[in-house]
Amino acid sequence: MKIINTLSALLILLLSLHASGECLSEECDRDCQERLLALDEGMLDFCEAPSFGTYSLEKNGITWYFDQPVTYGKYVNGDFWVLDKGTGVTIKKVTPIPNDGVNGSMVNPTVGAQAYDADIYAYKSNLAVKFPVLLNGGDSLVSTISKTENDLNQYDRVFPSWYRSTKGLGHAELMGASVLTVVSQVPKIGSFRPPYIGNNKVSYNVSDIDKTYYKKIKSPSYMPNVSYYERGLERPWLMHLPGWTARKMHPVENMPNYHREVGNFLSDASLILLTDKATEKLLYRYIQTGIDHYYTIINGSADSATFEFQSIFTGLLLKDDDMASVWKDGQSKTLGRAADKFYFYSNRTSSISSNLNKNNGSWNGYKVLFRKKHGTTEHDHLHPSEWKQVTNGGGIKQETYRLCCDSKPHFGMALASRIIGAEKYWPSNALDLYLDRWIDESLNGSGLETIRLYYPTFKYGTRKYVLGSKFLDSVYKSYYGDWNNASTSTQDESYIQNSDTLNLRRQ
Repeated sequence: MKIINTLSALLILLLSLHASGECLSEECDRDCQERLLALDEGMLDFCEAPSFGTYSLEKNGITWYFDQPVTYGKYVNGDFWVLDKGTGVTIKKVTPIPNDGVNGSMVNPTVGAQAYDADIYAYKSNLAVKFPVLLNGGDSLVSTISKTENDLNQYDRVFPSWYRSTKGLGHAELMGASVLTVVSQVPKIGSFRPPYIGNNKVSYNVSDIDKTYYKKIKSPSYMPNVSYYERGLERPWLMHLPGWTARKMHPVENMPNYHREVGNFLSDASLILLTDKATEKLLYRYIQTGIDHYYTIINGSADSATFEFQSIFTGLLLKDDDMASVWKDGQSKTLGRAADKFYFYSNRTSSISSNLNKNNGSWNGYKVLFRKKHGTTEHDHLHPSEWKQVTNGGGIKQETYRLCCDSKPHFGMALASRIIGAEKYWPSNALDLYLDRWIDESLNGSGLETIRLYYPTFKYGTRKYVLGSKFLDSVYKSYYGDWNNASTSTQDESYIQNSDTLNLRRQ
């Protein structure tokens, strides 16, 4: 009976397939993905069977044209691969057509340079692909769409189609990017796309996924729209320029632009994957973006919008301990945002000492501190009356960044890390303690009265939601209960392991 039912299901699936073997409908794609986890590998050939004989492939507005028919297929995230049968694959042209430093393409890009658009930092024209080009198995072609005057409003800003930006984006030069991978053999069914960065084309598969981290908790009373996060992870994120310069390279239709929005997005997506409302589409796309992220940060000093948990969580999901341990073991050549922003007094870099604060912590009594930048810009160890000594706009400017932009993007990932017990994979527990500091400040006062004695017009500090969003607050209260016992004043600078509840963290 089981064999008959299975054959019947496969017959239905075959009816939804093109003669070439390609799924033509979303229903077929979903059925294929379900079968990846439900059936033996040998019965899955119908789901992702290679297709034959196409002269072109289109992905998100980018079309590659070949000199002869190619065998092709899709990875689980929807990106195309084409088969090199031994003599390479020649791509005659790509549209939109590269011209005068726009719509550029790169093969196996590395961290530190780009050839997509001349208006983006670190442009190297010699790295731009000149078509026609012969590619071989193991090559990844990244092609882009530059913004045009038609994409701009009257303020020279662009508006993404997939997420809300009330003012539009001014720090963006690319509208989109897609990846085409050349392979020497047909990928195993259920394969993720290899990282587009560099030459190390490691292969991962859905069969590698550890689902103990997936759908771990009951969804809270409030849930955001999951399809929004599926869409935001659908396309490749470009992060292979150093520091803040990468922001101009973030494709508008592929990813959030500013580090604050990148962090908020990843925080929500990470927590959603832990709830029973998570989808496999979101899971696969999160993992694919995480694979690219990991191989970018170990390739060189990359994007300042780098959040540590993205690689930690992806590594745990894929049972890849090297990936999960990238920060703890010092593999990363990129500075993570949490390590950059949250620190202990013993790690301060400022030469300015406080005459009022003698507690070896923040001015308002916490062991973990915040900094916008290193050096004499550090302000959190100084009493507000001493903030005028701080460089780069004074301590009040740094406090503004702490409250407006640089704290809240971390909290969803810090909470997700806490729920799955991933604290040991971080280089320190500073972010974990800072999460508790923030909660305590929200509930018991953040020192605003003292700050306003010296800066009466300071407007930041009022918090509609404790953790910055309705969703994060809902997850926290659903999983841990109330916001009680949130003080960090007695916690040490160390890892806190095996703590499944907030109360255990306070003992």
